This record gives sequence, structure tokens and C-alpha cells, in this order.
Amino acid sequence: MAKSILVVDDDPDVVKVLEARLRASGYDVITAGDGIEAMIKMLKATPDLALLDITMPGLDGAELSQVMKNGKETRGIPIIFITGLRKPQEQAQEGTQIAGHRIFAKPFDSKELLAAISEMI
Repeated sequence: MAKSILVVDDDPDVVKVLEARLRASGYDVITAGDGIEAMIKMLKATPDLALLDITMPGLDGAELSQVMKNGKETRGIPIIFITGLRKPQEQAQEGTQIAGHRIFAKPFDSKELLAAISEMI
């Protein structure tokens, strides 16, 4: 059975790119455009990993990660943040951690992201 990954981003283009690359790598993909939609979808199917955008309207990625951490069914789900917030000079440090979670800057290196996903699940 294929591992499932939840992709949460308010940019539909980012969601499409991630979904295509993840499916091509053999993962099942669940998508959501914001944190509230993501929580609803996680109640129906618990993913093996979550890719969260940090800045989103409503429930953002940081808030969603806290909700997940406090949820019985979601606390064990590994999280990778994907964000456009980091400065270009910091992009050389792809895959570094913030608050115990890996973080990748947009635009991200697909091979490095897929390697991190594979390592985490």
C-alpha cells in the first residue's frame, strides 16, 4: 500500500506541482487549500506525512502543526514546512529544522524534498 502525503498550500499551482511529483514517485496525495480543510481531510484519512505551507489565510501552517501535535490521531504525523518566507541566501540550507520540523524554501529542490520525505516515512 502506498504511503499518503497531505499537501496543504493556498497556492493552487504549488499544490499541483507537488501533487504531480509525489504521485510520480508512488505516493498517494491528499490536498487542501488551507488548515481548516486539511484538518477535515485528516479526520477522514490519516496521512503518513504532511507538507504544510506556513503562511495561509485562516489556520496557517504553524497553527495547524500545533493542532496536529495536540490531536490524538495526528500527533505522530511527520511535518515538513514549505515556505516562501525564507531569504534567498538561506536557501542553501534546505532541509534545516524549525521547531523540530524540516523546512524547505520555495522554490524547493524536488530531489531534496523527495529524499527528506523518504527519510521521514
